[in-house]
Amino acid sequence: MLLDEPLSNLDARLRIEMREEIRRIQRETGVTTIFVTHDQDEALHISDNIMVLSFGSIQQFSSPTALYERPNNLFVAKFIGEPVINAVPADTLVDDLKGIVPDEILERAETAGIRSEALIPYDAGDAVLAKLSGTITQSKKYGREATAEITYHDQVLLSTEMAGSPTSEAETEFYLTKPGFFLFDDAGVLIYGGESHAQ
Repeated sequence: MLLDEPLSNLDARLRIEMREEIRRIQRETGVTTIFVTHDQDEALHISDNIMVLSFGSIQQFSSPTALYERPNNLFVAKFIGEPVINAVPADTLVDDLKGIVPDEILERAETAGIRSEALIPYDAGDAVLAKLSGTITQSKKYGREATAEITYHDQVLLSTEMAGSPTSEAETEFYLTKPGFFLFDDAGVLIYGGESHAQ
């Protein structure tokens, strides 16, 4: 069965209800279904596997979890996930990652991708990749959604884990976790990252 953006004209609450209903019917009937959507949230909630396309070219075909935790490239990393992944020049992090990430990887890295939940206010032990310092410049709360903006080497990073931290002009320490951190080369291809840190 082919469903071509069937929920695009519905209001937000009805879309959520209908995507659950479509998922239930598909599981009950076992009919192979292709669901076309530009809404990554719909894709993540409905699909067993997702094919991400860009200009007719397949960027990645895998499970929703694999897409999020180990994107093949920067396009997929930016497309999957809310809030959008922090994408900053890799040389911004070089000094803090020396001795942690292999030098040959750091030399090839063009862009660093950091998920908002990978920036945390406490030492999480083995999950931590590096300790950083920056300034929390803004904290926002919309219902149960909350974010904090951190200025780090003139780059603004968004964190969902540091929301509620007081804004201050003083430097504060925070931590970068291994899950949710990626390095991409000049072609946008993943060269380091994901929980496995496979190269």
